Amino acid sequence: MHWRARPALILTLTATLVASIAALGQSQTVDDIVAKNLESRGGVEKWKSIQSMKVTGTIESGGRTINLTAFSKRPNLSRQEMSFQGQQMVQAFDGTHVWVVSPGAGDNKPQEVKGAQADLARAQAEFDSVLFDYKEKGHKVELVGRETDEGHDVYHLRVTRKGGDVQHYYLDADTGIERKITSTLKGPSGETATATIEFGDFRDVNGLKAPFTIKNSLDGHLISQVTVSNVEFNVPIDDSLFQMPATAR
Repeated sequence: MHWRARPALILTLTATLVASIAALGQSQTVDDIVAKNLESRGGVEKWKSIQSMKVTGTIESGGRTINLTAFSKRPNLSRQEMSFQGQQMVQAFDGTHVWVVSPGAGDNKPQEVKGAQADLARAQAEFDSVLFDYKEKGHKVELVGRETDEGHDVYHLRVTRKGGDVQHYYLDADTGIERKITSTLKGPSGETATATIEFGDFRDVNGLKAPFTIKNSLDGHLISQVTVSNVEFNVPIDDSLFQMPATAR
């Protein structure tokens, strides 16, 4: 082989090598990203051993500090108790009904919630992340791409739930942990708004990672910030705690 032919060959081999490396960088699949996320949170088997959870903390909203105690239990039972200046509000999901007890109602009687607020509460009540066994659950997860979010490289996943609702998950490209989730809310008159949940200050709790700061925004405006003080797993919780009283039905 003549030396004059070698530079062209070297350039060709170099270009092939660069292309191969680039292809490797782009070969990250949805399942790779989801697996990294689940592993970063403590692993699927560890999470599946958790049957219930109790979270205590505070909510900062509208200049007020509200005490929060939240209970959740498999498969999708949830209850949040919020107290401020001696008044208590309850929002719960018993697997079928979303219901609330609100001091603003006057009589403090439980009321069933319907519509968009109930749909959001049902989705948030799911004990496991939507990414857990998403195929078996009938959800669809697509990789939108690798992006930058406030200076952090993230993987942007589009999650279409079995019922058709769409959420966007942004996972830290290095750790795999959720940075934020966005979804579109529809009001009773057809108006829409973008709801954003941002997670931060992840800490190790019994071998599992849990966020100790959660920010909730609507159309870019901060609505509330939850600061968690304690997370407990496998706390004994009776199902009756979540049940909607018959008087509310």
